[in-house]
Amino acid sequence: MKKTIVFFGFQKKQILYLKKQFNHKVNFLTHNSLKGKNKIKIDAVVGITRKGLLNFLKDMLLKKKIYPKWIHLPGAGVEEYTIFKDLKINFSNGKIIQGVQVSEHAIALLLSLTRNLAPILKKGINVKFSRRPIEIKGKKALIYGYGGIGQLLAEKLNSFGLEVSAVNGNYVPIDSNISDLYLESDLLKAIRKKDFLFITSPLTEENFKVFDFKKLRLLNREGIVINVSRGKLLCLNSLYRCIKEKKLFGAGLDVSNPEPLPKNHKLFKLENFVYSPHIAGISDNFSKRNIELITKNIDRFINRKNLINNINLKLGY
Repeated sequence: MKKTIVFFGFQKKQILYLKKQFNHKVNFLTHNSLKGKNKIKIDAVVGITRKGLLNFLKDMLLKKKIYPKWIHLPGAGVEEYTIFKDLKINFSNGKIIQGVQVSEHAIALLLSLTRNLAPILKKGINVKFSRRPIEIKGKKALIYGYGGIGQLLAEKLNSFGLEVSAVNGNYVPIDSNISDLYLESDLLKAIRKKDFLFITSPLTEENFKVFDFKKLRLLNREGIVINVSRGKLLCLNSLYRCIKEKKLFGAGLDVSNPEPLPKNHKLFKLENFVYSPHIAGISDNFSKRNIELITKNIDRFINRKNLINNINLKLGY
């Protein structure tokens, strides 16, 4: 029997590709085809873009009470979807496959600060630096969140000659890319005297603004904070105060709270601050990896196999 799957946000060429793979096994519907329909059997919803998806799911799950067996969410963060955590639905998402480009972006933000590119881009080539460019070889880095992004980031940082530690919510295999793995309860110990802090963790109810003034000031006074996961993990007022009072050197953010960061935000007045508008997850090869993951999961769903990238909305990842 064919499975009825709703595809949200897909381009025509992507739908045509999937139809070639599954046309004999799947009834293809777009989210627009459900407008005005309250009674329809749906086996799954597969989303490829965030824009509008949350409202669509609210209407389908909470208003129309249509409950598919499986929902695939785009991207890695799922905090906005935790309102569905009590529904008996299997959820998967696009975690892990973003690790390549996001880890590269984190290093780009770091190097823009260590090599004094940020003030040059802001003030021109004749700017006078507050300090000479620094070498990152031999420095100590802490990665907060040792999942798909964090693990690839550790691998890259090792090639630069850094001493890398990680903090994670639970134990993961300790590989050769990190010297120490700490649990969340040991965060204060882990962050002390580190030169660089990389934030690569999902957002949960427990770690909202986990990096406040109390924790940030434990970094070295020349420390740098890089956030490429979720803006709400980092208190921006605390970050600003630490940089302003010279308890930290600077910061590079791809995410913020609020997002996007207002043009008149006080952080932009700091010389050693660099910001990108949540673009770390974009790359030339990501679409290919995304479609490959979705294709494999549709095949697994049809054949009643375990899905790739299952998530627990109660945990938030």
